[in-house]
Amino acid sequence: MTRVRLIEGTDLAAHAEGIRQGYAHVFAAPPWNEDPSAGALYVERLADDAARPGFTAALALDGATVGGFATAWTTPVVFHSGRSYGHAAQALGPDRVTA
Repeated sequence: MTRVRLIEGTDLAAHAEGIRQGYAHVFAAPPWNEDPSAGALYVERLADDAARPGFTAALALDGATVGGFATAWTTPVVFHSGRSYGHAAQALGPDRVTA
């Protein structure tokens, strides 16, 4: 039975291999077409992300097997324009971004 659990950043390391495999599987497919080795780089980046203030993660676990994951952290006061922030800001609209 798959269960979704919130995971503290410090507990993510125990699931690093499952997260790596999941990332590599999903992002090797179109439209991303990433090399499967990108999963290892993601896990390294995730360790830094987990130290951010307001970080949280959710794992879909079937026993100890990672079936999926999501991560998030509180957006800094200055809303970035890089990565996906610009798309999010546009979708939210200027009033909600300011709020």
